Formats: sequence, structure tokens, C-alpha cells
Amino acid sequence: MQVSKGKLLLLGVDITPFYSFHSWGPASRTLTEIGLDVNADAGTIINLAYQYIKSDIVTRVLEIFYYESLPIEQRIAGKLNDLASVPRLRMGIERFLITDINNPSASAKAASEIPVMWDEIAVYAGASTFNHVPGGGNVLYMDGHVEFLRWPSVFPADPLGVLISLLF
Repeated sequence: MQVSKGKLLLLGVDITPFYSFHSWGPASRTLTEIGLDVNADAGTIINLAYQYIKSDIVTRVLEIFYYESLPIEQRIAGKLNDLASVPRLRMGIERFLITDINNPSASAKAASEIPVMWDEIAVYAGASTFNHVPGGGNVLYMDGHVEFLRWPSVFPADPLGVLISLLF
């Protein structure tokens, strides 16, 4: 199998998806149930996120299989190249998430709600793969505090956080 940017070849056959549809419409259930709040339908949000990054997940899985087939010297060299640059976080980026400009404490509140780094929550293999025995993980926020979130709760300890973690 060969993996290059935008192309997937398996035994010489191009298996690159040729059509990608990103549906931004609501799920059919939200249109038929009387009195259902469309904004409260978490399933629609998860389905849309999965539909949007599904091709990236498939590509990542194929890359992992290809990577495992490489000799150990090439894998080590690849890991060392990955460490070449680390993007920096800009101070003050939380100001773009403030909705009430008349509230001076909104900046500090916004910084305490932006997750920067988190433990991978491996729910796909059962309770034995959790980083922590109670089932959850630590989350580092922009203001520097760390919080333990139980599975399932708020982002990134929810299905969307798990899907995003699969990409890295």
C-alpha cells in the first residue's frame, strides 16, 4: 500500500474516495418529531462531525497500517522529523470567544474553558484502555489549570473529542 497526499493505492489500485458529501442538514428525526428542540439534538452534531472527518479517519487508519509495515529505522527517522516544529499558542486568542464585551471577567472565563491538551480517551476497546481507572482523562486548559473529566461529559471527554483524538 502506498500513501501520498490525496492518493491511496492498495496493490496498485487507486482507492481514493472520488466523491465526498458533507451534509449540513439536520437529521430526519429533528424534522418529524413534534416539539423537539433542534438545538438540543446532540446526535445530529455528532453525525455531522463524523461525516465531515470520516475520510480523514479512514486515511489515518490506512497510514497507520502502512507505517507499521516500514522497517524500524524508517519509523524512527519519521518520528524524529515529526518533532522538528511545535506550534505555539498565542496569548489572548480567547478574546475571540467572548460574547459579552461589557464583562471584564469574560476573558478569564473564556481562557478557563478552552481545552489545549487532553488524555486520549480510548473507549473503543473498553474500560481496560482508559488512562484513569474511574473512566475519563485530564484536560489542560488555556489558563493553565488541569481538570479531570469523567467519560462521557463535556468536550473533550465526549464522542466528538474521541473522534478528534483519532486524527492525531
